[in-house]
Amino acid sequence: MTSPASRDLRRVDFVNGAAKKEYMELRSVSEGVRDEADFATTNLQNKRVQETTKLKGALAGLEEVKIDQDGEAYRVFYLLKYEDRIVIMGALHKKSHKGGEIPQEYEETLKKRKTDYLKALRLN
Repeated sequence: MTSPASRDLRRVDFVNGAAKKEYMELRSVSEGVRDEADFATTNLQNKRVQETTKLKGALAGLEEVKIDQDGEAYRVFYLLKYEDRIVIMGALHKKSHKGGEIPQEYEETLKKRKTDYLKALRLN
């Protein structure tokens, strides 16, 4: 996600087209959200310090970056367990302010994406 002139330590993959669309839509919200999302992704890509929340339960192995802009909450979810890549699992504008909970429907989406991705890796 850095400039073409830079050399990144890991590539950035999207788990699927829907995750890429979510990330690009999140980036289009505002310049501040785009900058924070890209800054976090670049830090993770290059193994620099980036504050994340490690998810638990069925989402264990995923990490969440929280972006707060103008009183709104945005989230980007990553799979970071590989040395050669990071995988963007999805992104969302968190509409509910019920603590740090991921909306149940979106949690199910992330579980399915994670399961499908890991299954596809085992088949290759």
